[in-house]
Amino acid sequence: MANYTLTTADLANAQSQLGRPLSSVPPFTVNLVAPRTRYGDRIRQLDFGAKKSVRMGKTRTDVASTSSTC
Repeated sequence: MANYTLTTADLANAQSQLGRPLSSVPPFTVNLVAPRTRYGDRIRQLDFGAKKSVRMGKTRTDVASTSSTC
């Protein structure tokens, strides 16, 4: 989230530009971007895997395959 904290120096600068003192305002934070309005790009990804165990007598063999797409 993008925030900016107004410091006492910022408030003093505003007072000099207005030509009058501001009411007693403590330093505060201002949101530059409204919350929940900007998001990153969506990520689409699919991972798939399959495994089969095959027994032949006393021997066991595992056969596996995996695939990934973005």
